[in-house]
Amino acid sequence: MINAIQRKQLIKLISYTGNKRIPVGKSVMEILDNLGISTVKVRDKDTVLLTTMQKLSLKKYIKDVHGEDLEKNTVEDALKRFDLAKEIPDEKRGRSSVFGSLLNFSGNTTITFKDKSSIAINPNAIVSCEIDNLDTESISSLVVVENGTNIIKVRELIELLPKSLKNSLILYKGHGDNAAQVHSLIEKLTDSCKIYFFFDYDPAGLSMMISEGLKRSSSLLLPEELSSDVIRLNKKECFEQQYSYMQSLYEKRNEFSLKIKHHIELMNDREYAITQENMVAHKVRLEIVPLE
Repeated sequence: MINAIQRKQLIKLISYTGNKRIPVGKSVMEILDNLGISTVKVRDKDTVLLTTMQKLSLKKYIKDVHGEDLEKNTVEDALKRFDLAKEIPDEKRGRSSVFGSLLNFSGNTTITFKDKSSIAINPNAIVSCEIDNLDTESISSLVVVENGTNIIKVRELIELLPKSLKNSLILYKGHGDNAAQVHSLIEKLTDSCKIYFFFDYDPAGLSMMISEGLKRSSSLLLPEELSSDVIRLNKKECFEQQYSYMQSLYEKRNEFSLKIKHHIELMNDREYAITQENMVAHKVRLEIVPLE
C-alpha cells in the first residue's frame, strides 16, 4: 500500500500541467524507479517531468496498489456537478472542471454521434463532447495536437498540413483528464482510422509522440524545414530540462525508421526545443513521418 503522503505527492505529479521539472522525495522516487520512470538531478534534488503515458502508468499503479480509480473518479466528479444542481443551489461545490473530462475537437469536417446525428464543424468552432456519445467508427482520420492554441488557431494549422489531412478531425490532447479521454478514444478507433500526432518539436514532445504512436499504427507530423526565424526562437533551456528524454531517444535511435532517426539526431545535435505555436506562427509546413 502507499501512504497518504505518497498518494498526495503522486496525485500532484499526475495533475501537474506545466513544463518545469518537479522535485520528488525518496519514497516517491522509489515508486517511480519501479515503474521505469527516470528522475534527473537538478541542483542536488531528484526531479521529474511526466509524459502523458507516465501519468497513466501512475494512475494504474494507484488503482492496483491503493484501489483508487482516479480516471473513474474524475468523470464521476464532472457528472456530480449536474447531480448536485438537483439538490443544492451551488452546484460548483462539485470539484471538477465542466470541460475537464470532455474531448475537444475542431477542423473542417463532420462529427457523427452514436444516435446517428452529426455536426459539421469548421475552423471557427470547437466541439466538446463525451467519449460515450461519439460514433468512433465514423472517424477516418485524426490529428492529435498537444497544445490548446492549435485548436483555437486551427485554420492556420490546417494550412500547414499535407493535402491529404486537410479534412481530418483535429483533437486537443489536453492534460490530466482530457488526456486520459484521448487515450481511451484512440483505443476505440477502428484499425482503418489513420492517426497523426503533432506535438512540440522538443525531446519531451518527440518522446510522447513516439510513445503514443507505437501503441498502434500511427504517424508523426514533423517540420519539413525550420526557417531561421523559427530557429531564432529555439528554447535551449527547455532542451536542457528535457535532456533525459533526449538521452533515451538517442540511445534507441537505431530502432526507428531512417526519417525518425534523422530527426532524433538533428534535435540532439542542435539542441532544438521549439513550440508548436512558433512553428504554426511562422508557417512551418508539416510532413507525415510514419513510425513503422
